[in-house]
Amino acid sequence: MNKFSATSRFAPVTWSRERVRHVRWLALSLAVVAVIGAIPAGHSLLAGFQSRDASELHRWVHLMLFVAVLQMGFAGFMVLFADWSSMWTATIANLFFVGIYAGLFAIRVLAEPSNEVISFLQLDLEEAPAGKQAMWFMITIVMFVTQSFFTGRYARRWKRDR
Repeated sequence: MNKFSATSRFAPVTWSRERVRHVRWLALSLAVVAVIGAIPAGHSLLAGFQSRDASELHRWVHLMLFVAVLQMGFAGFMVLFADWSSMWTATIANLFFVGIYAGLFAIRVLAEPSNEVISFLQLDLEEAPAGKQAMWFMITIVMFVTQSFFTGRYARRWKRDR
């Protein structure tokens, strides 16, 4: 007879308290990075609520809030399913967001103000100067990469030690 049955192979695995605690701290750091990354969008959203003109809410606000909501979802995913694979999924998604912000940084720094992407996201209509926008993109990239590094590193160690 086979010593592995279907019920024992797919039984839920319990991890040590220390591993679960580390995952929760990494999920909290992901949530903090998401909130900090969405500060300009929140500021613009609050300014849009105070103004009577509904067209003051620009498209880049929707993009940043969407990324923040997805990151909060990945943080919740990490807490619910404390495993190396959930951390690896959050790391890959975070690096995808880094790619988006890096592309926006490059466009903001290198492109003319009349660029199609800048016009589509309505970054040219923003009150903040282009240098300030580029610096915020760079700060966000550094935060995302740092958080992704530590999450991916811990996920890799966990998989290797398993």
